[in-house]
Amino acid sequence: MFRMITPPVGQLVDSLPETSITTRLLNALDYLAPGEWENNIDFDALVRSALMDASAARIEAVNRHARALYAEQGSPYQRAAWIFRTIDTTDRLLAATAIAGKVGEKIDFLSILDRVTPKSDVAQAIDLAMKLLAELTVFGLLNGRPTIAEWRDYGDVLQSYTKENAMRIAAVVALDGVLPLGPDFATKAQDIIANIDIPDLGGNPIYQRISGLVPGLSDAERLGFLQDFFSNMTGWLQDFQAKHHLMPDQILGKLGSVVELADDKLDYVGAFVDATTDYFAHTGTQTVARAVIAQAIADVPEVQVVDDFQFVVDDVMPIDADENDARYLDDDYDLDQAYTEREGEMDDVYAEMKARHKEELSELRAQHRAERERLKEQKKAVKGNYKKAKKARAKGGRIRIRSRNQGERGRSPFDTHPGRGKGKGKGRGKGRGRWDD
Repeated sequence: MFRMITPPVGQLVDSLPETSITTRLLNALDYLAPGEWENNIDFDALVRSALMDASAARIEAVNRHARALYAEQGSPYQRAAWIFRTIDTTDRLLAATAIAGKVGEKIDFLSILDRVTPKSDVAQAIDLAMKLLAELTVFGLLNGRPTIAEWRDYGDVLQSYTKENAMRIAAVVALDGVLPLGPDFATKAQDIIANIDIPDLGGNPIYQRISGLVPGLSDAERLGFLQDFFSNMTGWLQDFQAKHHLMPDQILGKLGSVVELADDKLDYVGAFVDATTDYFAHTGTQTVARAVIAQAIADVPEVQVVDDFQFVVDDVMPIDADENDARYLDDDYDLDQAYTEREGEMDDVYAEMKARHKEELSELRAQHRAERERLKEQKKAVKGNYKKAKKARAKGGRIRIRSRNQGERGRSPFDTHPGRGKGKGKGRGKGRGRWDD
């Protein structure tokens, strides 16, 4: 078993470079997955983008939950990030000192030639198989699939890829398949994998680091699974190559914007890519971030707190007085007490919503204040009508009082809200009923 140590997900994303040899290489290969990849290097921005027009409070709640999901012990997101990073750190950074400071310019290929060593076809074929297996293992982790040994629709999964996933698998085919092994890379790699022995597999650096991902209790069983796995993948690899007309010279032409190539040293290009880039980890980090954010969005309910509050307040809030309301004519009716009771009911609503929707409290608090002010303004207007009615009655006449909301509801503005008792005190009433969803 392996030990996984990864930084927090926000730190992983925020530390990705805006411009590097890796990002330049991915941009050069964009034609294989046009418009799919964006170099997202800000975790908070990813959350905002995923939520679009959500409230600030909901965005913050999802952000916190996503970070917490990733940090949980045994998190599939941590394991996925570990896999992506481990694949690239196995054979990377051999030429780091030679390319330091050359992020924005072409690299003189010959200047690092002594720092890279071409891999044998056997090593390259095993690398390709292990990267594909790691890719699909991560897909299973992030999508609740059982172990890779229990499903076989690998090609269908890869065909459904979008965004950074599509960019990454295209780079695997181009840079770990076609470029080092040639135009017939799929059948060539299949023949190699079918005939390797346990020492070949056991000596591969990537296998040594992530052998625990390969189903099997021994190297012999793992080798058998890897051979069957790659045989299953060959058809999809050939279809992808044919669809994009992938040939080594085409890929080299695209890489010409990143590295100054030497025609007689093409066997070193694959080694150069391995040694100077981390496209697998870079795009993999973005994949993990997008997955954990999506899960956080699903976990955090999309509660329209302010809308819920307004719905209940509309029932609590008295509507402007109907004309000649009978209560205006009652000497014992206490208008101030009626509004005090309504304020208490509104506060009851606020207290319950506050308890149930802690994540969006700031927005709810602001709405509560606004509704309290609206209630005060309405009370002032209704009291004016009330005084007019009293004066008219004292003179023995009737006065017609028009309501702004006349006809909206067929009840007196002072009817008791169903299921609620009278508030007590100034805005601190305790209703007998309960407001539920």
